[in-house]
Amino acid sequence: MTQKAIAVAEITRAITEYGPEAGPKVVRARYPDVDRSTFWRWCDAAKAGAQAQAAALIRRTVPEIPAEVLPAAPAPAIVARRPAEARRNLDFMSKMEALYADAEMMRAYSTALNPDGTERVKSPTFFGQSIKLRSDLMERWIQAMQMLFDFEQMRGFYTIIIDEIAKIDPGTSKRIMERLDALNRERGFSAAGVI
Repeated sequence: MTQKAIAVAEITRAITEYGPEAGPKVVRARYPDVDRSTFWRWCDAAKAGAQAQAAALIRRTVPEIPAEVLPAAPAPAIVARRPAEARRNLDFMSKMEALYADAEMMRAYSTALNPDGTERVKSPTFFGQSIKLRSDLMERWIQAMQMLFDFEQMRGFYTIIIDEIAKIDPGTSKRIMERLDALNRERGFSAAGVI
């Protein structure tokens, strides 16, 4: 194995054990002769490999989500009327993940590793800001999850009502569903309750 392959494997293990910020720093001490930029490119390769491994594990262990559960694109009328809002809400989860990764980078910038591998704060101001950012993001994430949960509860309630109406009068049930569908298209809501 090449020095790079060995280092990438060590960095990947360290990321798994210590996290994406502290892991590479632990391994860096073992490679003092390697140029700094070269080492950090190796770290990027290790992180990409770890992410690919995690994604493969998730694909193997998490069941497929049926297409009807996935959010639909917003109605064109909504995008035309409120383009900024529609664009902002299209991919909320990945934007939240990117913001959280940014806050983690701020935390990594504000900390350093001691020779014994323990972490210390080198910039209390940035460290405090990273804590506040991560806390705010988690709170927003929880609020969004609560809204989606509430929507699912409401959708379940309406499904029961429509199913019972369909047992008595299928025509009325169909008309109600058509009106709800038209209202959803007009307001831009999808089956997952997002704009």
